[in-house]
Amino acid sequence: MSDWIDACPKVELHLHFEGAVPLDVWHRMALARGAIPQAETLERFERRFQTRSFRGFIKNWLWCCALFRTAGDLRDAARAVACELARQNILYAELYVSPAPFFRAGFALEPLIHGIVEGLASCPQVETRLLIDLARDRGPGAAGRIVDDVIALAHPKVVGIGLGGTEAGFPPDPFAGVFRKARDAGLGLSAHAGEHAGAESIRAAIEKLGATRIGHGIAALGDARLCDRLRDGGIPLEICLSSNLRTGAVSSLADHPAKRLYDAGVPITINSDDPAMFMTSLTRELRLARDLLGLGERDIAAMLALAAARSFAEAPLKKALRQAFGERVTPPRGGRGHPAGRRPGS
Repeated sequence: MSDWIDACPKVELHLHFEGAVPLDVWHRMALARGAIPQAETLERFERRFQTRSFRGFIKNWLWCCALFRTAGDLRDAARAVACELARQNILYAELYVSPAPFFRAGFALEPLIHGIVEGLASCPQVETRLLIDLARDRGPGAAGRIVDDVIALAHPKVVGIGLGGTEAGFPPDPFAGVFRKARDAGLGLSAHAGEHAGAESIRAAIEKLGATRIGHGIAALGDARLCDRLRDGGIPLEICLSSNLRTGAVSSLADHPAKRLYDAGVPITINSDDPAMFMTSLTRELRLARDLLGLGERDIAAMLALAAARSFAEAPLKKALRQAFGERVTPPRGGRGHPAGRRPGS
């Protein structure tokens, strides 16, 4: 089974560019910037990232983002990310890019996007698209300005927006107008919700923002009506098992609600979130999901097919991705071991 997971084609929908940059790349960059002692080994550097809180993770994430200085840094980091995706046989990935820390480092949106896209293109066997991640903490005004710039840029590789940042204390509602503008421009809509806040955060992301995918969403388990809505509307949760453990959203993988959500028929996809910083990969997360949810090969293939179906990729690419999974994107209704539940989306 492990060999099959290694070799099978994969799709990932919840992957942050910054957190996917391999730690050896960050290590080299930190040494070059004088941000760490020259004697600090990669092994010691990796220990900096062994946190168990969202605050600790964000501190590391911001520290790493501040190391970017040039377009070459972007290209080199993106190239390393693409090579790792190819190594895992990931056919398609959507990467969140958070502009705010790059703006503070002096980058403008256009060179930021072009640098990342150029680096990702170094592995043509992997199709990648970008989602612009808007920070709740910075407010709807800043988010609106970024979306205006994204729409004006109209880069073909930018296919959607997301809402990230600190969830507790920053509800989705004030961003409704920003998301409406993005939707009208043809961008896909996703939102982090129900990770470090309750089910009401998920409901607002759906009702106020129009999100068609939910990042994390594990708090849905406490609301049976919301689970029904996710299931019946075919709105998938982008589940990130190791991430939830490492940021303190769950106390242990044994306590993770993924299996109960799965058994309730809620559509779920499996993702790695910030894999380098969490010492994981999509391949490893699929193995964890297999063990936690009791999945077989057919279940995992169907879950990956669901990810392809709910991607924000353009229609011809989405069709090609469906064909890679034998066009099995719509399972029979009512099948318990199926990630799409009783009323899957397609």
